[in-house]
Amino acid sequence: MKLLFITLAGTLYTKSAASEDFPVAKFYQTSEERRSSPFQSLPDLTFSEGDGQDSANKLRIDPTVSYQTIEGFGGAMTESSAAILDQLPEALYDQVMDSYFTKDGLGYSFLRVPMGSCDYTPYPSWSYDDVHRGSSDYDLKHFSIENDEERRIPHILDAQERKGEKIKILASPWSAPAWMKTNGAMICGVNSLWKDCTLKNDTKVFEAYADYFSSFISAYEDNGLDIWGVTVQNEPQENILTYEGMVFTPESERNFVRDYLSPTLAADHPTTQILLLDHNKGKVVEWADTILSDPGIQSCPNVYGMGIHWYDGDHFDALAQVGEKHPDYKVLATEATVKRDPMNNLDGGKWKNGEQYGHDMIGDFNNGVTGFIDWNLALDSHGGPLHINVVDLDHFGADSMTICDFEDDSSTSGQCIKQVFYYYVA
Repeated sequence: MKLLFITLAGTLYTKSAASEDFPVAKFYQTSEERRSSPFQSLPDLTFSEGDGQDSANKLRIDPTVSYQTIEGFGGAMTESSAAILDQLPEALYDQVMDSYFTKDGLGYSFLRVPMGSCDYTPYPSWSYDDVHRGSSDYDLKHFSIENDEERRIPHILDAQERKGEKIKILASPWSAPAWMKTNGAMICGVNSLWKDCTLKNDTKVFEAYADYFSSFISAYEDNGLDIWGVTVQNEPQENILTYEGMVFTPESERNFVRDYLSPTLAADHPTTQILLLDHNKGKVVEWADTILSDPGIQSCPNVYGMGIHWYDGDHFDALAQVGEKHPDYKVLATEATVKRDPMNNLDGGKWKNGEQYGHDMIGDFNNGVTGFIDWNLALDSHGGPLHINVVDLDHFGADSMTICDFEDDSSTSGQCIKQVFYYYVA
């Protein structure tokens, strides 16, 4: 499989009576046959006025038809990625950060930030408002983002400086603070499952959790960072057994957003968007129909639409359905990754991983998706670090566009290797 990329530099060009100039397009190729040059620059393409006849080389533009506006592209600044970046010598750190955030790299405009701990952290579970077990803190007197100020915010500020403009931050909680939950813990565990891993059915808890989001946004603003949007809950119905998680149904998420989160953020942070679902595309029609059809939700000024992941298949038809049924709302791809390839990570990984990214992104964008956010910015050669209990990290850890190896004396020790899907996203 080959991907051919044509980039028209600058703004749109139009031919006028005063100028016979036509644009010159930069031309790139990513092909397995040229693996040693995964983002090969080919000779520029030149354009000339057409003769009105059909041709295989004709580019026909209809300015009367427009589609979705692209919000941008990005990755996730997890605590695991931040820990990897902390280990890099200055020159290598600069190389990795530039590859993501400068105009000579991917030019990322998004960063996804987990709110509190998630599976990809080397630290024990924590939230922004931890209290002793059995206690509560409805006024959020113990709220603090000190961990982020130490571990992640310096890297986010650096990314923003390299970008030269504000980064759009999308924040996602894996769990509410333990004292807000029915099971009293951020990790649900095997015995909790659905019945015992939700927010407590208590108005004071719903209000406090909405304030928790608002306090997080305020604290980041105090550090010079704007929160473009929040998702209500990462993967609200799965992956809750061995790391942080919490259950929402479409109905309970609708009610929380409509009655608590949207009014709070509209009053405190009116420019911050709210994204729903934040889970697999196979669920997007049910969740969109349940939530976006509600008159109360439709009156919320800050509901952006749906966030999607790709882990249950393409479901491009589902994206098209959501666009047709709910045209006033948008869909953003908020997470994607592949299983790490322990045999090939230090050689760029399997080519099929890149093809999966290319296939999914093209299908998503052809069906209305407004942007694409990858998962961890950087991981080690085991696909970690993670803080969850797994027997074999080598068969559990995820892949990342940037794999950094610190462990052996080979020629790759202390280096960071771009995986092939970096170039597909490029």
